[in-house]
Amino acid sequence: MAIQGAEAADQSNSKGSYYLAKCVLKSSVVLHAVYGHIRSSATLDVVFGKETALELVILTEDGIVESVCEQPVFGIIKDLKVLPWNEHYRGSQPQTHGKDLLVLLSDSGKLSFLTFCIELHRFLAVAHIHLSQ
Repeated sequence: MAIQGAEAADQSNSKGSYYLAKCVLKSSVVLHAVYGHIRSSATLDVVFGKETALELVILTEDGIVESVCEQPVFGIIKDLKVLPWNEHYRGSQPQTHGKDLLVLLSDSGKLSFLTFCIELHRFLAVAHIHLSQ
């Protein structure tokens, strides 16, 4: 919405200044919800997939949903699943040991495998596969 400045409104024959007011809100619509051992093998976490963001939440003992981390992603999330930890089929990467991986498919055709890094307090990519090629 453009609003003409007060000084410019007084002068009808000259060009005035205009101000643009814009509200930027994060999407609150949850399109996907998955649960698994995202932070560690001892915790059971919930991840919400919003249109362009991932949100890691925990359920408190009182039943309240508490946000741990919300991170934007590049593109639009088309699907979100959990790949459970399996010692026989997973390499010995220390950042993923005992934790489930998030598998994310974006609108660009990229399949991403993500883990949660507690030290950086964010999701990190373990691997990307381009399915559109």
